[in-house]
Amino acid sequence: MGSSVSFLVHQAPGVARLAPPFRLRCVYTDVEPERRLRAVVTGDLSGVLETLFREEPDRDGTRVTFHWYVRVTNPVLNTLGYLIESLYRHSHDSVMKAGETGLSNCLRSTEQHPRSSRVTFGAELPKKAYG
Repeated sequence: MGSSVSFLVHQAPGVARLAPPFRLRCVYTDVEPERRLRAVVTGDLSGVLETLFREEPDRDGTRVTFHWYVRVTNPVLNTLGYLIESLYRHSHDSVMKAGETGLSNCLRSTEQHPRSSRVTFGAELPKKAYG
Protein backbone atom coordinates (compact mmCIF):
# COMPACT_ATOMS: atom_id res chain seq x y z
CA MET A 1 0.00 0.00 0.00
CA GLY A 2 1.04 3.57 -0.50
CA SER A 3 2.18 2.88 -4.07
CA SER A 4 1.10 5.48 -6.55
CA VAL A 5 0.62 5.98 -10.26
CA SER A 6 0.19 9.26 -12.14
CA PHE A 7 -1.65 9.82 -15.43
CA LEU A 8 -1.93 12.56 -18.01
CA VAL A 9 -5.30 11.91 -19.67
CA HIS A 10 -6.15 13.31 -23.10
CA GLN A 11 -9.65 13.57 -24.51
CA ALA A 12 -10.53 11.58 -27.64
CA PRO A 13 -8.68 13.37 -30.48
CA GLY A 14 -11.45 12.90 -33.04
CA VAL A 15 -13.99 14.41 -30.65
CA ALA A 16 -12.36 16.95 -28.37
CA ARG A 17 -8.89 17.64 -29.73
CA LEU A 18 -8.84 21.18 -28.30
CA ALA A 19 -9.84 20.16 -24.76
CA PRO A 20 -6.91 20.30 -22.34
CA PRO A 21 -5.60 17.03 -20.86
CA PHE A 22 -6.12 16.41 -17.17
CA ARG A 23 -3.77 15.05 -14.52
CA LEU A 24 -4.54 12.29 -12.05
CA ARG A 25 -2.57 10.72 -9.22
CA CYS A 26 -3.79 7.51 -7.59
CA VAL A 27 -2.35 6.40 -4.24
CA TYR A 28 -3.31 2.83 -3.34
CA THR A 29 -4.65 2.69 0.20
CA ASP A 30 -6.20 -0.77 0.43
CA VAL A 31 -5.34 -4.02 -1.33
CA GLU A 32 -7.17 -7.33 -1.08
CA PRO A 33 -5.10 -9.65 -3.32
CA GLU A 34 -7.06 -11.04 -6.26
CA ARG A 35 -10.22 -9.21 -5.09
CA ARG A 36 -9.96 -5.43 -4.79
CA LEU A 37 -7.74 -2.35 -5.03
CA ARG A 38 -8.73 1.01 -3.58
CA ALA A 39 -6.94 4.27 -4.38
CA VAL A 40 -7.32 7.89 -3.38
CA VAL A 41 -7.42 10.07 -6.50
CA THR A 42 -6.05 13.62 -6.57
CA GLY A 43 -5.27 16.12 -9.30
CA ASP A 44 -7.87 17.50 -11.71
CA LEU A 45 -10.26 14.90 -10.30
CA SER A 46 -10.48 14.00 -6.62
CA GLY A 47 -12.11 11.10 -4.87
CA VAL A 48 -11.73 7.32 -4.84
CA LEU A 49 -11.08 4.63 -7.44
CA GLU A 50 -12.10 1.10 -6.51
CA THR A 51 -11.05 -1.76 -8.80
CA LEU A 52 -12.80 -5.10 -8.30
CA PHE A 53 -11.64 -8.48 -9.63
CA ARG A 54 -14.06 -11.41 -9.89
CA GLU A 55 -13.11 -14.80 -11.27
CA GLU A 56 -15.56 -16.13 -13.83
CA PRO A 57 -14.75 -19.85 -14.13
CA ASP A 58 -17.56 -20.51 -16.60
CA ARG A 59 -16.01 -17.91 -18.92
CA ASP A 60 -12.39 -18.87 -18.18
CA GLY A 61 -11.37 -15.42 -17.06
CA THR A 62 -11.59 -12.56 -14.62
CA ARG A 63 -14.05 -9.66 -14.65
CA VAL A 64 -12.41 -6.35 -13.76
CA THR A 65 -14.73 -3.50 -12.74
CA PHE A 66 -13.60 0.09 -12.14
CA HIS A 67 -15.70 2.29 -9.88
CA TRP A 68 -14.71 5.96 -10.01
CA TYR A 69 -16.20 8.10 -7.23
CA VAL A 70 -14.67 11.43 -8.23
CA ARG A 71 -15.42 15.09 -8.83
CA VAL A 72 -13.76 17.52 -11.21
CA THR A 73 -11.62 19.89 -9.12
CA ASN A 74 -9.76 21.80 -11.84
CA PRO A 75 -11.64 25.13 -12.25
CA VAL A 76 -10.86 25.34 -15.99
CA LEU A 77 -12.16 21.81 -16.66
CA ASN A 78 -15.16 22.53 -14.42
CA THR A 79 -16.09 25.61 -16.44
CA LEU A 80 -15.56 23.79 -19.73
CA GLY A 81 -17.72 20.96 -18.40
CA TYR A 82 -20.66 23.31 -17.97
CA LEU A 83 -20.16 24.80 -21.40
CA ILE A 84 -19.48 21.67 -23.43
CA GLU A 85 -20.79 18.80 -21.29
CA SER A 86 -22.16 16.84 -24.27
CA LEU A 87 -18.75 17.03 -25.98
CA TYR A 88 -17.04 15.67 -22.84
CA ARG A 89 -19.61 12.86 -22.61
CA HIS A 90 -19.07 11.93 -26.24
CA SER A 91 -15.29 12.06 -25.76
CA HIS A 92 -15.54 9.89 -22.62
CA ASP A 93 -17.67 7.31 -24.45
CA SER A 94 -15.24 7.29 -27.40
CA VAL A 95 -12.23 6.78 -25.11
CA MET A 96 -14.01 3.94 -23.25
CA LYS A 97 -14.91 2.20 -26.53
CA ALA A 98 -11.35 2.58 -27.87
CA GLY A 99 -9.94 1.21 -24.59
CA GLU A 100 -12.31 -1.74 -24.69
CA THR A 101 -11.33 -2.55 -28.28
CA GLY A 102 -7.60 -2.11 -27.65
CA LEU A 103 -7.55 -4.25 -24.52
CA SER A 104 -9.64 -6.96 -26.18
CA ASN A 105 -7.24 -7.02 -29.15
CA CYS A 106 -4.24 -7.17 -26.82
CA LEU A 107 -5.68 -10.08 -24.84
CA ARG A 108 -6.55 -12.00 -28.01
CA SER A 109 -3.01 -11.64 -29.33
CA THR A 110 -1.32 -12.73 -26.10
CA GLU A 111 -0.08 -16.31 -26.11
CA GLN A 112 -1.05 -16.62 -22.44
CA HIS A 113 -4.67 -16.09 -23.47
CA PRO A 114 -5.04 -17.98 -26.76
CA ARG A 115 -8.82 -18.25 -26.41
CA SER A 116 -10.94 -15.35 -27.53
CA SER A 117 -11.08 -12.87 -24.65
CA ARG A 118 -13.81 -10.29 -24.42
CA VAL A 119 -13.44 -7.04 -22.56
CA THR A 120 -16.29 -4.67 -21.81
CA PHE A 121 -16.01 -1.27 -20.23
CA GLY A 122 -19.09 -0.26 -18.29
CA ALA A 123 -17.83 3.15 -17.21
CA GLU A 124 -20.46 5.82 -17.34
CA LEU A 125 -20.21 9.48 -16.44
CA PRO A 126 -22.59 10.54 -13.67
CA LYS A 127 -25.33 12.96 -14.71
CA LYS A 128 -23.59 15.88 -12.97
CA ALA A 129 -19.84 15.28 -13.00
CA TYR A 130 -18.96 18.97 -12.83
CA GLY A 131 -19.20 21.45 -10.02
